[in-house]
Amino acid sequence: MRRTAERHANVADLPRLTVTMAIIYQTFNFAEAKYSVYITKNPQEADIWVYPVNYLGGHRGDTIWYFTEIREEATCKIQLCSLGESNIVVYMVSRFGDAGWQTTRKKGRFRFN
Repeated sequence: MRRTAERHANVADLPRLTVTMAIIYQTFNFAEAKYSVYITKNPQEADIWVYPVNYLGGHRGDTIWYFTEIREEATCKIQLCSLGESNIVVYMVSRFGDAGWQTTRKKGRFRFN
């Protein structure tokens, strides 16, 4: 999913409080990442089920993710890692209605937006 700064320049100009959806930037620097994330294919081992979108706006909360390549635009920076190293386990769903937290004890500690 290649994105250009020109296409999303207007979003970067908005105040941070108006963008309430999770805008995720994948970093390869462990020190820069807010969370270490493992993406699983097994829904039973996931802490959160996430619905990825390819456009910004209209969504709220931690369960709808928009992946960006613009570091400054992101509300959360993650690093993909193994299951043993991860803070949180994510399962990607194909339907909007399926997205949600599966582990309530982690819901308050992890914020992506």
